[in-house]
Amino acid sequence: MQMKKRIPYFLALAMIFVMSATDLSAQTRIKFARGATSKTVSGTIGVNSGVAGANYRSFVLNVRSGQTISATVSSKNGNVVFTDNDGTSLRYRASYSGDHEINIYNGGARKTTFFFSVLVREKTFPICKI
Repeated sequence: MQMKKRIPYFLALAMIFVMSATDLSAQTRIKFARGATSKTVSGTIGVNSGVAGANYRSFVLNVRSGQTISATVSSKNGNVVFTDNDGTSLRYRASYSGDHEINIYNGGARKTTFFFSVLVREKTFPICKI
């Protein structure tokens, strides 16, 4: 094969590699059904085998300031945890309105299936007795 004919072939292979690597670290937007406050998603998460982001997944959800975000993650190998606290549960109050990113990673030696659940609650005010 002549060099000129090989260039498109190599460019196509390079694009496939870049697109697959980008997909591994892609963010998943969490959208709630109308009236719903929770959602569970599942998928697979790889291991860090030299591919940047292969063992990480990101989830993005849009919330309002003051809402409480509670999330849990579980996996078949027990090695998938949140990057914020190395735990399987996370809870915090949103300090701003807009997109919030929650990241998980697989610390195990094998690719695994995970389950990610998130619950968003409105700001609650204490009940005052008069």
